[in-house]
Amino acid sequence: KSYLDKQIALSAKLCELNPEAATSWNYRKRATLANHNSESTPIGELPADLRVSVAEAELTVSEAALKRNPKSYCAWYHRRWVLDTWIGKDFAVKPFDAVLERECTLTEQFLSLDPRNFHGWGYRRYLAEFVGETPETELAFSRRLIERDLSNYSAWHHRSAVLPACHGSAAIAGGDAESESRWRGTMGAMSAAATHIPADTLLEEQDLWFQAAVTEPADQAAWVYARWVSGLGSRLEDPEARARVREKDVKQAREILALEPDATWALVHLANALAAPLDASEADREEARRLYAQLAEVDVDRSGMYEEWARTL
Repeated sequence: KSYLDKQIALSAKLCELNPEAATSWNYRKRATLANHNSESTPIGELPADLRVSVAEAELTVSEAALKRNPKSYCAWYHRRWVLDTWIGKDFAVKPFDAVLERECTLTEQFLSLDPRNFHGWGYRRYLAEFVGETPETELAFSRRLIERDLSNYSAWHHRSAVLPACHGSAAIAGGDAESESRWRGTMGAMSAAATHIPADTLLEEQDLWFQAAVTEPADQAAWVYARWVSGLGSRLEDPEARARVREKDVKQAREILALEPDATWALVHLANALAAPLDASEADREEARRLYAQLAEVDVDRSGMYEEWARTL
């Protein structure tokens, strides 16, 4: 069965007008396969220029739909289908590599405009796995987005997902390294891999969150990441390494409080850093209690929580 160009054009218009019309997207899949694929000539054996042409046409339709609804499940899934079906394992060969390069560029631009779109982040992870991207490349990508917008929660989270994989991918993948993505892991796997991250790396990550926190002390994004880094530091096997991470936590929080004495997140971070170790000195615990008392005054809505934290020391 063949499909007329007019019918295919109408389906493109319908996909743009209603990006969640799954029937229209499925119609396009069937149409492109029926018009260009046959039992005697599988897609992989079709001329490269034809495959690229079909892929670019379908990606353009999806792009138009995403402009209307950036969170359309159907439109994002169609992009994956296009790459899986019409590009496949030839992604590194010309002219297919140009399609993938454009996709990576478009995705980065999209996430710069809409940094909290989980569809976009899911597609970015799909692209990274599709082309065999390294965790180090994704780490650099997250840093670029963070430097553009210090409040990009998704970029901070993406960084927490790939950093452990840079230091012990086998522990992250949870299986055969050849069959699993090198850096796509669960939160549990990330916690288990904490001891694979060197203290020097954690100290560098402390520099990153400090730059963001000292710029915007009231912004929660960097402080959430700071707490995650501190948690990794507390699970390091080497006592001296744990102490180095903790000391830098305390030092950096004090520096921010010297500029903003009532900065809530800095107060919380310092108090927790002082009180966290099981062998914390009584002087540190007493200072933590004073900080919790100060927090109860500057953050009245959560005063009960801070008072409870102080009582448990």
